[in-house]
Amino acid sequence: MLTLNLNLLWTVVNVLVLFLLLRKFLYRPVMNIIAERQKQVDDALAAAEQGGVKVCDGREDRQARDERHERVEHADHGGGAHEVDFLAGVGAVGDHDAHAERQGVKRL
Repeated sequence: MLTLNLNLLWTVVNVLVLFLLLRKFLYRPVMNIIAERQKQVDDALAAAEQGGVKVCDGREDRQARDERHERVEHADHGGGAHEVDFLAGVGAVGDHDAHAERQGVKRL
């Protein structure tokens, strides 16, 4: 027959205490965070639908996709001059820093 000894009793008590502690300090906070995140997602979806944006469970209609691609292509063609100006400015700053660094080395 099964005998209840003190080891078995302490093991059961320890498991129950561990379960209660994990439930209070791990499970509930994680579930609260998940619920909060779900509320944020639901609010964002409601705001998008209210603002006229069509939300279709991750799928988008063809017209919106085509408009987005057209805007990206338009941005690609117009951005080249700005990129050259930016890179020229970076080169000038880099030259100035190199000159200042050489001057600092000469002073030592």
